[in-house]
Amino acid sequence: MHLFLPTFAEAAPEAVLEKIENEVKIENSQLWHLFTPSKDILLGRNYYTYILWTLEQLVWYDEFAVRAILLLVTINEKNLEYKIENSPETSLYEIFCLWCPQGMFKFKR
Repeated sequence: MHLFLPTFAEAAPEAVLEKIENEVKIENSQLWHLFTPSKDILLGRNYYTYILWTLEQLVWYDEFAVRAILLLVTINEKNLEYKIENSPETSLYEIFCLWCPQGMFKFKR
């Protein structure tokens, strides 16, 4: 199911955002279990990356950008351990990078 999350977000962004927004509010949500780092850095899977990719994808849409960024901030505030470069903090950095922004934001806005 996690493999299809970015595709679901493209097809039904409102539903996906709403589901993630509801899940991050629940302390013992299954969503947080996806953020458990893999013990095998070489061959292990890090399922949380699909959530990050989904939110990064939604930042490109005017109507969903702010909600996606707030979710990235909320996830980042959990101070979870990440063994690979892909993290909410990295996603936020790339979104707001002034010389190569990865989102719908323009300087005129």
